[in-house]
Amino acid sequence: MATPHVSGIAALVRSKHLDWTPAEIISAIVTTSNDSWTAAGDLIADDISYKTAGIYATGAGQVNPNKAMDPGLVFGLTLNDYIGYLCGLGYEDWEVMVTLGRKQSCKGVKHLTASELNYPSIAVNLTRSTPSQTVSRTVKNVGDAREGYSAKITEPVGVTIYLSTYKLQFTRLDQELSYNINFSLKGAYPSQGSDMIRRGKIVWDSGKHVVTTPIAVCFS
Repeated sequence: MATPHVSGIAALVRSKHLDWTPAEIISAIVTTSNDSWTAAGDLIADDISYKTAGIYATGAGQVNPNKAMDPGLVFGLTLNDYIGYLCGLGYEDWEVMVTLGRKQSCKGVKHLTASELNYPSIAVNLTRSTPSQTVSRTVKNVGDAREGYSAKITEPVGVTIYLSTYKLQFTRLDQELSYNINFSLKGAYPSQGSDMIRRGKIVWDSGKHVVTTPIAVCFS
């Protein structure tokens, strides 16, 4: 039942923001969702085990149509970003052409990984040989013309998160600001058999708008 609900919310957001791209509509839905199911902030539980559900099961959480109509900030993607991702996956030129419906070469295109795409969520892999990773994100102001946001971070267990800035100050609508997020292993590398996928989040709070970026860190 998730598909018809989310499709309806996407249509609702689209009806108010005709100039938004599909990526921005997705962003509005993701960043305004709620990952808890109680007033105390308990994370969404699995319907069968009644234990806390994993982030790959819950995603961003329960959607909120009213908040999605006015998210404050949105993360956007361009066609070139998708092309860079397809090329980064190792697609041949003819495969990219079939996907796009037009001629396209990967020559000279910057290859992108999933974590490098400007998604409203972040998934990174930390390994013994690569215990640190940095990704970038760009947000666009669609809230009030002059609005400032402060970062609140919930770190995944065993991971330290550093931001290049902990405040975003906007002075006009449609203004874009970028920042870097560094993920670093904290302590010993997890042992096999332990939880190898850890969840966290970055919340940008202006006092009026709350913009949440869900985080999944996989140890592989």
